[in-house]
Amino acid sequence: MKKYYFLTTLFLTLFSVTNSFAEACPDTAFTTGSAIYAVYPVGTSACIDRPMIITVGASTFTRLICEDGYSYYQLSSGAPVTPTDPFTIDTGFDTSCTYEGGTLGIEDIGIINRRSIKIFPNPLLSTDDKLNITFAINTSASISIYDLTGKIVLKESINNLNSKQVNISNLNRGIYMMKIETQAFSLTRKVIIMK
Repeated sequence: MKKYYFLTTLFLTLFSVTNSFAEACPDTAFTTGSAIYAVYPVGTSACIDRPMIITVGASTFTRLICEDGYSYYQLSSGAPVTPTDPFTIDTGFDTSCTYEGGTLGIEDIGIINRRSIKIFPNPLLSTDDKLNITFAINTSASISIYDLTGKIVLKESINNLNSKQVNISNLNRGIYMMKIETQAFSLTRKVIIMK
């Protein structure tokens, strides 16, 4: 009997220690109805500490993306959450977090998109005529490509979309700098064309 008591005590101790290190509530969270974005201050939260599954009432959301500044959860079962109403997230760690409804603010969209932007393929080979740019959330941005002398060789824009294909077929082989500017952030990436 003492053996089982010891094992039960050990299991409960380990379980409580694990839960004591579990992630606290995110600073902010927003929903689009079928998705929840949990926003954390950059550098303060490890993905391993964040829940894989969260619930809002009878609806279940599964984590698909975990980045330094946010986690993205998609509806996996149940009804969508009404974006304009307050909602309470159950993290499964004996933590419930309540947030006011509403839409993502410009600053929050900037944090999420800056962390999750993807630019591919890079380098571009002779068979590639299009450079793909994807964001996590629909956004509006101007896209400028500069040669190494600083001259703008291509200018495009994106308006409330989460992806853009930029035709680079008129650009010569070389190294370019691409600048993406939104209301919330600006970022520059090197693009290599190997024609």
